[in-house]
Amino acid sequence: MADEELIESFRIESEEHLESIEKELVSLESIEDPVAQEEELRERLNSAFRAAHSLKGAAGFLGFNNINSVTHAMENILGELRDIPSCPGVECANLLFDAHDALTKLFEELEESDRIDVDDIISRLDAHVAQSNGKSAMPLKTPAPVQKQNAGGGIFKFKITAADKSVFAELQVLGNVIKSVTVEKGKKYEFTLETVLEKDLLLLALDGYEVGIEEVITGSSTAPNPEPVIESNKPVLKKKQPAAKKSAEAGTKIVKPMESSVRVPVALLGELMSLAGELVLVRNQHLRWASENGDHKARDISSRLDTITTELQTSILRTRMQPLDKVLSRLPRIVRDIAQTLGKKIKLEITGREVEVDKAILESIVDPLTHLLRNSCDHGVEMPAERVASGKNDTGIVRVVAQQESGHISIAISDDGKGIDPHKIASIALKKGIVSEKELGSMSDQDKIALIMLPGFSTAESISNISGRGVGMDVVKSAIEKLGGSFEIKSEIGLGTTFMLNLPLTLAIIQSLVIAEGANKYLIPRINLEEVINLVGSDVAERIKAVNGQEVLNYHNSLLQLVRLSEVFDSAEPFDTKKREEITRKYHDAGSCLEVMEGDRDSQMLDIAVVRIGQKRFGLIIDRALETEEIVVKPLHSAQSGIKIFLGSTIMGDGSVALILDIDGIAKHALSEIRYIERDHEDDECLIHSESTQKVLSFSAGSRDKFALALSFIRRIYTITSEDINELGGKEFVMIGNKSITLARLGKIFGYREKMTEGEQYLIMPRYGSYSCGIVASQIHGIQDALIDFQDSMLKKEGILGTSLLGKELTIYPDIYYVCEKALGADASGLTFDKKLLTQPKRVLVAEDTPFFRQLVKSYLVSDAMIVDTAVNGREALEMLDKSDYDLLLSDIEMPVMNGLELIREVRSSDKLKHMPAISLTSLNTEEDKQKCLDAGYDTYLAKLNREEFHDSIKKIFRLN
Repeated sequence: MADEELIESFRIESEEHLESIEKELVSLESIEDPVAQEEELRERLNSAFRAAHSLKGAAGFLGFNNINSVTHAMENILGELRDIPSCPGVECANLLFDAHDALTKLFEELEESDRIDVDDIISRLDAHVAQSNGKSAMPLKTPAPVQKQNAGGGIFKFKITAADKSVFAELQVLGNVIKSVTVEKGKKYEFTLETVLEKDLLLLALDGYEVGIEEVITGSSTAPNPEPVIESNKPVLKKKQPAAKKSAEAGTKIVKPMESSVRVPVALLGELMSLAGELVLVRNQHLRWASENGDHKARDISSRLDTITTELQTSILRTRMQPLDKVLSRLPRIVRDIAQTLGKKIKLEITGREVEVDKAILESIVDPLTHLLRNSCDHGVEMPAERVASGKNDTGIVRVVAQQESGHISIAISDDGKGIDPHKIASIALKKGIVSEKELGSMSDQDKIALIMLPGFSTAESISNISGRGVGMDVVKSAIEKLGGSFEIKSEIGLGTTFMLNLPLTLAIIQSLVIAEGANKYLIPRINLEEVINLVGSDVAERIKAVNGQEVLNYHNSLLQLVRLSEVFDSAEPFDTKKREEITRKYHDAGSCLEVMEGDRDSQMLDIAVVRIGQKRFGLIIDRALETEEIVVKPLHSAQSGIKIFLGSTIMGDGSVALILDIDGIAKHALSEIRYIERDHEDDECLIHSESTQKVLSFSAGSRDKFALALSFIRRIYTITSEDINELGGKEFVMIGNKSITLARLGKIFGYREKMTEGEQYLIMPRYGSYSCGIVASQIHGIQDALIDFQDSMLKKEGILGTSLLGKELTIYPDIYYVCEKALGADASGLTFDKKLLTQPKRVLVAEDTPFFRQLVKSYLVSDAMIVDTAVNGREALEMLDKSDYDLLLSDIEMPVMNGLELIREVRSSDKLKHMPAISLTSLNTEEDKQKCLDAGYDTYLAKLNREEFHDSIKKIFRLN
């Protein structure tokens, strides 16, 4: 055997070659017309052949005889297919897949691989070759291992720097030295070497020497059956990697190894991540100290420490990130085998292979993803004849879509099969005593489908060795929730089923909301947080009531279940119906919406964190929300490990320990199920809708005026100093990372004298759009709840949405996008049109659930002399469209009650509305999102918020150019 480093490189390289072989074999079977797709056919056959050849050569050199023998026999079949070229038949493909599986087993037990019996697979491979050549099968004879001295895979011409020509002896071990030339005595030599080693392995074997590969000569004149030297499509991590450099002595280009990458143990990456986490804790403590006690200089140092810590943490996290393709590339083979076993036709479509996730999470989702895919293929997709009879194509479609969102990833596995029957689920649940008839009576179809995720629940009439609809769904759900994610199932009879997974990008460091409950602090993971609502005075009584023994909140025209965190902490046992009713009576009486326990009703304040598990939401009543903070997740103490309402713990900036709330655990503890509750009475006076209340950031900008921006418009706030600011071409800018950010000063935009601030300032960056610009704030006052009504604004000025009272002060709300465009010098002439072209006013309906964004879009349209109505969700918009006539629908996609895709499908199915122009305006900005919107029926797709594109689309719709 060769040394351990070479063997480990071979092991890593082999995984990639095996993946390549499997991928190409699956792809070969999907080629329907070999003549029309000849170029693709040749490419895939060549790729599979090269991978098998590389495995054979390296295995022979390292002395792994069984691997060498199997790949040699496999290579013979691939070589025949390549020579014609032709697609493998079903029998041939099955044989090649069996050989691949045999190789996989050999690599799993690499050190013992030569003791594993491979005679059967080799004889089957040899028999196939003999049969295809019209000959009888030859007796089994395992090829002799390739000898290092007589290896014949390819010829490398290279220069090597060495003290003397004694390196010749080392090269003889690696292959045959065909030619040697002294370029510079005692310094540099040129060799032509014939070897079975690939370039990467050859460089690794010559580690310690300066080697420049000048030329790779394919073929061999001295060894029998010459074959090309192949380079891996995905090279292994190596100590030396070639780079071009001109040789002064020879006057030719040679490749010089350079330290471009190193192999690092996973354990070391984990240790680095842990240390980065500890640094985050120190950073948090220093930020708090500097804010409370530090002088100017201390705050500057703290700000710099914050930036460096964030960049270091991001860099270390990237070393652990791997593309989802590591897992997704295994799925085509699974679908292929299931389809063949069951006699089905199934096409697999995968989107988002490039999405990256932490290695620990990647490894943990292999089994759940595999199980869900098998389930879709086995029980979701129907048999071809059944599909045709129901009006479908005989080939079922299974889609796997992965996408990265802020701080987490979502993966959806969907099929276009028969779907899950909620009534069948309900019947089985009732029969097994899982639910009562009364409970079923209040359940929606979606709630009934969710029963499938209960432990032990199964709809399977017989056990399948592939999968069973329901069997293991509880295991999948538990596995995802252990990672801090969520799992949800959506299904429609006859249309198919979708499994949705929502996962954090990393388990080590997470964004959280710090809350106070009593004297203690707790944290809510950002992935579970929708928003925080602050109710003041009469709003408490108006928006909270009791319905059937359950506290609820009027939230976006729906009733959201409420859970009081203090009551959860006070009860060791999970709540039953009686307990929930008891808690509700404690805070409510028969004569009012909410009992005022003490003090003046106008002085009441209540914070509610709207939290989510997948697509389901409920309200968590807390003492108060404090701030957001990046935290390091620590495991719970053994004494607390059995408490299901906590995920872990962390150390806060002040050195105290805080517990991280498990939102799913709290829901299970306090609610039998999460669902929207129907209203008892449409005219219930306790349900006054106050959806215009929203969190805003209050700040000053070098004047006595107070400004505010909606938090939903802010991506990030940076701390800068006057020393960071540069000036060029009349514009101010700062460097953040390696990016230049232009400064937008409100005084300059709106024409007032701005007092320049020395020392610490703040840069507010917009969330939507690709603006390399931010608003400069001289002082941040904090985050507050604002009740917005701009209709009777006192200040009419372009770039200002309006004014409103915030607390007791009149506050100005600037249009952050207008401000940035002005600061960047954008031409605003294209942001309006000649209103004379409007022969009559155009009426537009805007469906948008975010109040500020709704107001922003409305202000743009009103400035263009259009009549604008607004709706807060798709259902409300649909009702308005049915009652009135509109010239244009402009809709968000992500909305409660009915989302934008559901809305446009309803619109296009209506005889009255199907021809009405419709534009989607959304923060979902991938190509896949765009295609979904267009496929659903929108005429135009716009990402939030490019004002120029927005106005161009309006002008195009109404032909106003």
